[in-house]
Amino acid sequence: MPAKRSKKPEPPEPEAPPEAAFRIWSRFVICHRDFHPDLAALYSKKAHIEQVGRLEGTDKVVIRLRLDPHQWRKLMPKLMEEAKAKGDRSSFSDWTFEEVPEGITVTATRFSELNRYSGPHRLVVGKAEDGEWLIIEETMNVVKKLGPQRDATDRRLPQSE
Repeated sequence: MPAKRSKKPEPPEPEAPPEAAFRIWSRFVICHRDFHPDLAALYSKKAHIEQVGRLEGTDKVVIRLRLDPHQWRKLMPKLMEEAKAKGDRSSFSDWTFEEVPEGITVTATRFSELNRYSGPHRLVVGKAEDGEWLIIEETMNVVKKLGPQRDATDRRLPQSE
């Protein structure tokens, strides 16, 4: 009896940008909610990751930090573990999707339950080097709190404790 030749499986249909972005965004939110270290797998190895620090109560940018994607992916499990231990949970609301040449931009408001502030959060989901849909860009905003006797107009250096 001759051996049966197996039929070569058809390649899956390419995922459409909006569906791919929604899938990545959903996994991103769930990983944040559950402090899951697999969050790192959602980032392209060449992702542009930036953290923007603003003074509390203002739009003044006090720090703009570009994060190395390799280090970010490597640190993610530890960061998620630390966040879980501190109860540093983030939730996302008011999200929107917009098609851009690179893929899909997802904008949302991120709320930090530990620090009690909201700020804009932006991801770009697009095709990575290997053609897989991943996060290729992220801009996260954090609020730098001022000391108890200072406000955003106080230009004096903080006093050491």
